[in-house]
Amino acid sequence: MNRLSSKLTSFLIAVMTALLIISTISGGAITARAAETASAAYEARNVMDDLKGATIDGEPLDLSQYTFDANKNVQIISFVEFCYSPYEEKQSDYGLYVYVYNPRGLDWTKNERLNTIQFKYCDIYEKFSLEYLNRSEEAGKEGLFYKFKIKLIDPVKQAILAQVNSAARVYEVSGIELYDTGTNPTEYKIANTYTYTGYAEGCGSDSANKSSLNCTVKQAEVIELNNVKSTYYRYANTTQTATQINTVYFAIDNDYRNRYGKVYSISAEYNRYKLAPVVVVNNDNVYNALTKYYCDLATEKPKTDYLLFAYYSSYPVSSSGMHYKSDWVYGNGSYYDFLGSKIDLDNPYTQYGKPLLVFKSGDTTPSRRFVTRKELLQRMDELTLEHGNGTAYGGYNDLLFDGQGTHVPVELNSDDLFELEGFNASNSFREWWYELWHDTNETISDISPVYEVKREDLSSDNLADSLYIAEEDVAEFKTYCTENMRKDKTVVMFRYGTSEYKELPAIAVPTGVTWGFAEKDGQSVRWQTVDLGFDIISLGLKNDKELETVLPVVMSPITVIGSSQGMDDILGGDLSDWWKYALVISGVLIGIIIVTRVVKGAKEKLK
Repeated sequence: MNRLSSKLTSFLIAVMTALLIISTISGGAITARAAETASAAYEARNVMDDLKGATIDGEPLDLSQYTFDANKNVQIISFVEFCYSPYEEKQSDYGLYVYVYNPRGLDWTKNERLNTIQFKYCDIYEKFSLEYLNRSEEAGKEGLFYKFKIKLIDPVKQAILAQVNSAARVYEVSGIELYDTGTNPTEYKIANTYTYTGYAEGCGSDSANKSSLNCTVKQAEVIELNNVKSTYYRYANTTQTATQINTVYFAIDNDYRNRYGKVYSISAEYNRYKLAPVVVVNNDNVYNALTKYYCDLATEKPKTDYLLFAYYSSYPVSSSGMHYKSDWVYGNGSYYDFLGSKIDLDNPYTQYGKPLLVFKSGDTTPSRRFVTRKELLQRMDELTLEHGNGTAYGGYNDLLFDGQGTHVPVELNSDDLFELEGFNASNSFREWWYELWHDTNETISDISPVYEVKREDLSSDNLADSLYIAEEDVAEFKTYCTENMRKDKTVVMFRYGTSEYKELPAIAVPTGVTWGFAEKDGQSVRWQTVDLGFDIISLGLKNDKELETVLPVVMSPITVIGSSQGMDDILGGDLSDWWKYALVISGVLIGIIIVTRVVKGAKEKLK
């Protein structure tokens, strides 16, 4: 395939040269206008017109060898360097293009912004967006070949031009990601190094009267990561908030470790979104009202039958300290205290958003108010299908998120230690009381972002806390590690970042329904993040001599999301215990006071 790719590239170079000759104006100099005309003409040519007439060692390229076959892999036929010149005044039309063979007949035009190619740029591996140009449309070959342009913004383009050697330009391509269906694209291994020498006619020195451009292709080393998994770990900071560690784990062949050393650093990227409030109720009427109310809003019908739905902060808004300010997730603009009595506040109500992710727990017990990540993703898919694709990564409907997402590149090594801050009670009575009567968390330090799992780790009686993974993932994690270790592989955990998780008690009351007590009813609102399109770019392996080798990674992106749970699960106890303890302690104190007064009265009578 490398030889074929090289020969086809030579043919495409000839096509490019012909276009440049057509665009040459008097005197042989190519102006910026001429270069633009050449690139436009080149990009407009259909991929089949480019491939027809190509020759391999003087023989015509037999396109009949390229057929649809579900068992064949996607391949880059050619990686084209267009109009490179060592002279700055001739670089305006410099560009990179790829021709792709699509044996499985996949449609890569549906979500083009997810199509990318990964190659080495300024000594690091990075992904670049692909601009779809055209595909083959001949009968029997519809979509068999695709033609893409690699999108290079000006700063990147200038950086590449400044780095490449005019004598030999080297492009180390590790993989290409192409979207056809679902949420994430699929990455296909390329692992080729394309080396260009010489120049197309008109791009070199003025004395050159013909093209000297040539390309050679060699295999490159790439690590393929299959079956990458994710997990999370939450550590309570208060009775309402927790720090969440976001983690992915994967397995690599020990052959890499034997040659290059342990996995030391990891480069990755993802798109972080704040998920819309996850609303958990236990009442059919409330659940039906919430979903009905959302549908009314989605179709912009008149707002009839207002739904009161509040979540509560924990700081007092009255001098007595007995009333708490409430901010509405959704409601009619009023503020209420814990018991539903209206409080007049100066600041107007601000609508937070539509409660899309509504779940019915079916139980009032707080510890059972658990929504799995599978249920969350299923609801996200359902709502996107119902209300249409949005601008979020993967095409999710925008109403599922609080604001726009943030693209986050990350590079961490084993020495970038971080910590989890322990329980941090606020000035509120409730949190002070909880801290007083419960074994609260202490700060944990020296957590490594990159960790290679050892066999002895799996024998821990408390694997979740020792490796910082979710309790629900322990069984799957142990099986994953055991099976891969048996195959002579090492499992690596990448704790790539933290985020905040929050839960507040809630009262949800449709018109005409009596108010209920929030925690007693087992209803709450939760906030968390979701990382879409998580993708590992490269791994750095370091040996005993402190020599680090960076290898590119081929990995199809994944979605990283944690389940939704009550803070009582994280804290390790039912929050309603506060009031039980309070009643017991109050009773004891009252008893002591009564006994003290009785004793004191008896002494006074004796006098």
